[in-house]
Amino acid sequence: AAIAVVIAGRGTEILININGTAYLDSPVGLTKNENEFYGLKITGLGRFRTTLQARHLSGHALAANRTGAHFSDFTIDSGGARSSSNYDAAQVGLLLEAPDIAGKAMADCFVDLRILNQPGDGIRQIGPAQNNNYSQCIVQNNKGHGIVIDRGTLSDRVFAADPGIVNFDTVWSIGNGGHGLVAGNPADADAN
Repeated sequence: AAIAVVIAGRGTEILININGTAYLDSPVGLTKNENEFYGLKITGLGRFRTTLQARHLSGHALAANRTGAHFSDFTIDSGGARSSSNYDAAQVGLLLEAPDIAGKAMADCFVDLRILNQPGDGIRQIGPAQNNNYSQCIVQNNKGHGIVIDRGTLSDRVFAADPGIVNFDTVWSIGNGGHGLVAGNPADADAN
């Protein structure tokens, strides 16, 4: 089934009540270019039961741009032409970046997720984070790096800032085309 996600406002909670695969035909979520958004919660039925399959050829699969996001219990995979496309840095599985405004940071939680087979990086976290938590996540077989943490070089942030505190608890990053985990030097445009 194809799904369209409507993010209605502060505190939107989305339960993906699908035991199987839902198709994303365009990027879902909010990026640094949109108004800041607090408290987006997306929950599936389990990382081996609910899959969001991105089929589009441009942009991220899923994104969050503000404190309070909580994503849990689903897989982000790719399908169709996206799954067979060459490496493309813009086709990230999970994109996390606060609005490009001074003083804005993210403090989010990601639990029991799998990010697989993306043409770019599996997870890309950009800019300041006060306390991002990744727990029981698998980032596997992406054509780019598994996880990239960058101060803003990769997205040309005006208000670039060091990432801050990022916690990893039982996170696997395996079989990716690049490094498992990259924390880029601010002067390194390739973040590796």
